[in-house]
Amino acid sequence: MALDTNEVRLAPNGSVWVGPVGVTEPTNTSTAWATVDSDWMDFGYINEDGVSVTPSVDTNSIRAWQSLHDLKRPIVGVEFEVSFVPMQVNQTTVGVYFLGSEDDFENVGGATGRLEIPNSPGTQERALGIEWTDDEGDVNRLVVPRAQITDREALQLQRPEALTFGVTFVALAGPAGYMGVFLSDNLDLIPAT
Repeated sequence: MALDTNEVRLAPNGSVWVGPVGVTEPTNTSTAWATVDSDWMDFGYINEDGVSVTPSVDTNSIRAWQSLHDLKRPIVGVEFEVSFVPMQVNQTTVGVYFLGSEDDFENVGGATGRLEIPNSPGTQERALGIEWTDDEGDVNRLVVPRAQITDREALQLQRPEALTFGVTFVALAGPAGYMGVFLSDNLDLIPAT
């Protein structure tokens, strides 16, 4: 493989989507998320750090008395985390942050929105979608059909700062035998036929 600066890409902007487990997954990069399935909801603005996707592989060291090196390292776990910090105050962001959903808000008298924060919120499983257009104009999507909220950052209420609702999701085993799907219209990633 030759050195090629065109294959060095940036992710200057994008969007993060959430939906119920079982929501229809996109099969390409051109169909709008809400057209794929109206249950996909956009978080809106994400802070300038963007989205962090962290894959990990856990292994087990098999050692013997006669060797200083591992004899084998079987894989005992595979996962990846997705972390991001939504900035918009909307029903999707606030609902997910407080372990509910946008569907859990009630209209009280036409002047107040109410979200009950549950004592026992359940597993908090969602489908997650991340889309970004790179600096060459190629659209990329990472779809996680089943993810669980595992962490939330502190909500800081401060005069000079925007409210942010930092969350971390961990991909779970998906219903179709995979924990995620990566889609791209980058020609370098499309195999020849």
